[in-house]
Amino acid sequence: MKLQKVLSLTAAMLISASALATMPPVISLKKEGDQLFGHKYLRTIKTGQSITFTFEDGRSHYVESILLSAIGKQSRYSFARVYADGREVALLGVPGRDPDYPVVIREKISKIEIVAQDSSKIKFTRFDIFTKKKVYSSYQGIPSRERARYSIEDWGGKILELVEELQGLQGYNDYFITKTFPLYVKPLKLAALMTQASDNARDARSLKTKDKAKLLVEKISNLMPSLSTDEIMLDSRYNSLILDLMTIAEDVQEKYDIEL
Repeated sequence: MKLQKVLSLTAAMLISASALATMPPVISLKKEGDQLFGHKYLRTIKTGQSITFTFEDGRSHYVESILLSAIGKQSRYSFARVYADGREVALLGVPGRDPDYPVVIREKISKIEIVAQDSSKIKFTRFDIFTKKKVYSSYQGIPSRERARYSIEDWGGKILELVEELQGLQGYNDYFITKTFPLYVKPLKLAALMTQASDNARDARSLKTKDKAKLLVEKISNLMPSLSTDEIMLDSRYNSLILDLMTIAEDVQEKYDIEL
């Protein structure tokens, strides 16, 4: 009898491990109008309505993050709250932000729910679930000799990674959505995107390159005070992000001889 219990437990563990092993790294809930597991996920919802996702096997699985795209179907802000197993993980403000909304989860969950808030009407055009663990690659971990060869385009790309990570960590924060993002994060992201249009062959001493470098440093400097709150200083998840931003600003200033 005891052996039978052990065998049953082992079989259950193997089935569970097999289910996890076959979980795709990205679950894309299809294009407009398509259905998965018998549900339509990409659709328009209004006040009180929701979109709910549960895994087909009914089990909890590790979710690194989710990526949503949405369009506000009214002239003023629309809001939707995102829940993971009943815990609020994000408040989406649409329009007024980027069309893409990355939300960091980083835990095993069984249910994701998006609920439209009062006087809101939102059309969701993308719903992707990422199940593969992601480790943030710190800029400080790059050897100094390699960092010395960075161009403004390289730093711009790294800033975009930092902004995505920051958005994911702050997705649940109302103040971030209405204040920090539009005033400080969005301008930094736009400055980083501008660097991607630079000519890789352009001399680092050119005025156009230096202007872009200076703008990038200015936007980093403007953002830093908002990352110095007690809440963020007590959260170790932000340590690498803040140190990386400060280090990038110093490296850019050094290479392009910038003084603020």
